[in-house]
Amino acid sequence: MKKNNPPTIREIARLVGVSANTVSRALNNKPDVSPETKKNIIKTAQFLNYTPNAIARALVQRTTRTIGMVMSDISDPFFGEMVKDAEVFFRSRGYNPVSYTHLRAHETVLDLVCRILLAQKKKKTTHPHHRYISHSNPFAST
Repeated sequence: MKKNNPPTIREIARLVGVSANTVSRALNNKPDVSPETKKNIIKTAQFLNYTPNAIARALVQRTTRTIGMVMSDISDPFFGEMVKDAEVFFRSRGYNPVSYTHLRAHETVLDLVCRILLAQKKKKTTHPHHRYISHSNPFAST
């Protein structure tokens, strides 16, 4: 393990004497890993203070489980409470809420939608964010 770098599943695999795939399956509690091997992997991971790499996990799972909230003003106590409650709600369901404030939030969201639509028309393919735009949305009409 290199100095100051977090441990990886490859390093755990090397120390335990198994493949990185076996480490991944054990840490994800898959049934095809023997109890003894799983125990050794988990002990080694805990000893090294291993935590999964969120970026690598998002790439493999093809989802970040991130939800963005865009609002123009949270100085009003109502909106501040609403954002706090939304964060608690989403975190309890395994999502990572991200809040963004902008005085002209409605224009920021509209700009994002327009950029997605333009990218889709230029490439003649479906833009990755297209699934978030409803076909009934007047801004998404073609």
